[in-house]
Amino acid sequence: MRREISKRASACVRNYAAGAGKPKASGETTDVVKRVFIEQQTKFRALLTKTKDLKPPVGGDAAAVKAYAAKKLAALKELDISTPGEKILETVDGAFAEAASVRGFLEYAGELRQMLGLKDEDDTMKVMVSALDETEKALGKALLTSDAQGMAKYSSAVAKASEAAGIKPLDAAAMAKLQGEVDLESIENEILELQSVEDEVKKEEA
Repeated sequence: MRREISKRASACVRNYAAGAGKPKASGETTDVVKRVFIEQQTKFRALLTKTKDLKPPVGGDAAAVKAYAAKKLAALKELDISTPGEKILETVDGAFAEAASVRGFLEYAGELRQMLGLKDEDDTMKVMVSALDETEKALGKALLTSDAQGMAKYSSAVAKASEAAGIKPLDAAAMAKLQGEVDLESIENEILELQSVEDEVKKEEA
């Protein structure tokens, strides 16, 4: 997924540092988990109620899919539930915070993209891996996410490689547009999966 690596990396590191501190007592942790679980269940039930009359347009045209996606995304926003695009960003940010090495993070990000069926039309992942190869060769070792100087060199290498590949840094508006495209693509994939299941059932019944 396209992003300006220096901003994303620093944001993830800041989030990780802010979350570090005194470990929670087991009882407190249990209460937090219980509270989150109850909140998620409440939102899920609210979403089911909100979208009970919203039927996925299996086999429908592009206009029908976009109309369905718009209504579903509006329901998610109203109930304060993360959209598919937001969930992906949250997952990627969390993975970066937990990753020991940049290569391990990129491998996970690539697997996540493939698992979700998301396209990489401008080969951003290849550019980032190539920049990492160059950085690690210069460092003479694997690049760890905790290596501030190494991350700075990697950010420069990514910026240089991105410019050479014609990949422009994304501003807030471009990021919002990209997230909207990811949301739509994720919902399209869900509908395609439903279509596949429906086709399989028809074959079995024939």
